Amino acid sequence: MRYYTTELEIAALAGDAGDGILIIEAPSDLIVLVIRAALYNIDNDTHEMLHMEFVPITAKGSLTGASTPAIRKHDNGDVASSVTTYGAGNNGMTTEPDTWGDPYDAQGYSNLNGYEFDPPLVGLNAGPIISPSGLAGIRMPTIPGTAYLAKALITFAELGG
Repeated sequence: MRYYTTELEIAALAGDAGDGILIIEAPSDLIVLVIRAALYNIDNDTHEMLHMEFVPITAKGSLTGASTPAIRKHDNGDVASSVTTYGAGNNGMTTEPDTWGDPYDAQGYSNLNGYEFDPPLVGLNAGPIISPSGLAGIRMPTIPGTAYLAKALITFAELGG
């Protein structure tokens, strides 16, 4: 099992309701175990309650992001990750997926604390599994009242291959 993290910094997260923020796509020959997903507020000190989700994508469509965030490996000897990433710009994804599934996680959260999805990891065998060629990502169902510098990240493990 190899561990990786993809991170994305967004200068002024504003977006529209339902926008994707950071999405990962499993390669066709691996499954991906999601260990953690988070969205942090880096600079805004105005408190507001928001809603964030970690969601599977059931129909990719012509999905494109504003960037392809780098993937950092946790162990130097590991090969580069085979996962594909899609990152949002200030106003969300360039082109959204056609269909989002039912959330693995949905939370109301204080933007001062940030959103964190830490699935139970009993022996690292629990948590959402993304099937080969499957996708999942952080989605923003509500629009922040004030745009803010945000950092999104997804930590995952690749299995198989």
